[in-house]
Amino acid sequence: METILGLLALAAFLIGGCCLFFLLFVQPIWGLVDVATSKHHSRGIKAAVILVTLLLLGPFATFFYACIGTRSRLLRITTLASFGVLLLAGALTLGMAMVVPAVQQKLTWWKTPPAENIERTATQPGSASAVLGTTTLEADLVDPETVPTFTAVQLARSGSQWRPSIAEFNGRGPRAQSALPVALPSIYPLTHVAVNPNGPVYYGITTHDVGLIVPNTGHFVELKPNPGAPKPSWPAAIAFDTQRELLLIAARSQGHSYNPKTGEWKTLPWLKDDGLIALACDATNQMLYGLQADEVRQTANTLKQFNAQGALLETIRLSSSIAVGRYPYAFAQLAFADGKLICHVSPSEKELNTGSTTGARIYLIEVASGQCRAVRNAALTSKE
Repeated sequence: METILGLLALAAFLIGGCCLFFLLFVQPIWGLVDVATSKHHSRGIKAAVILVTLLLLGPFATFFYACIGTRSRLLRITTLASFGVLLLAGALTLGMAMVVPAVQQKLTWWKTPPAENIERTATQPGSASAVLGTTTLEADLVDPETVPTFTAVQLARSGSQWRPSIAEFNGRGPRAQSALPVALPSIYPLTHVAVNPNGPVYYGITTHDVGLIVPNTGHFVELKPNPGAPKPSWPAAIAFDTQRELLLIAARSQGHSYNPKTGEWKTLPWLKDDGLIALACDATNQMLYGLQADEVRQTANTLKQFNAQGALLETIRLSSSIAVGRYPYAFAQLAFADGKLICHVSPSEKELNTGSTTGARIYLIEVASGQCRAVRNAALTSKE
């Protein structure tokens, strides 16, 4: 579907470009020739139109002349049609840029501020855990040695291509030998991973698909929905419930569950996106936690707690905001390991493009209090 939309956006852009070229370059010449050779206008009108066009307004003068003053139906119809098509093509291109990331990436002015700039405004000046650019105050940092091993998506960029892998992380970052490269069927990067420890078996989501990641090969294979049932629309987060052995997916219109043993899908209205950008299951207490982001500030400020039946038990305010950006700038993931809730934020597109050593950011979140603390890292504490 995204390929079709991308082609439609490209077609609209090309058609609009042709109409703009006509209005800026062809139509003014046509208009000048028309007024100069017209038998219906006096010499004064002809001179005025030509002088205004050449000295001041350019295409604007001939545009209004073609709409109002010309006696040529062909010039008038062609000018009005080109202008109408240009407006329609521009509206279609902008509209598709809002839903097709591949188009959005081409519109540089549409892009949101880099994640590091968002961090400057997202935190409170008086907070000990405030992050200023890439400089984190030392007073509230977590010792990386206390962070248990967890699994997350590792993103790297090579030229214009994303290079996703599934890797084991600790407080120091990814363990190099654990990385499993993932082969994706489309241009959209892998954003989240969920692990069934029995295997282990890895599941992941991209912008539009939920899939199984084949062991050893790393191929992403889409999980097909039940016949007649809708597939998850714009999946935003994923987690594996080890108690019930279900894959849980938060998506735009409604949530979904998938049973790997039976292949059965079910809809979960309570798990609709609603700003959720990451999920993690606490198997010990049978709780599901969702990290909720503010789309305007592009920061995560709250943590939602659900029980096994999907009831919202509590909305927990985080002690400090986490800059999470917006696709394709950064991806936040949640993981539970050794009773600790960990938030992993992949590096921003700018960091990946410039080869920055900032790398991923890791935070520990205390569920009871909502205290959110960054894990100490050389790249995060170095002076700018």
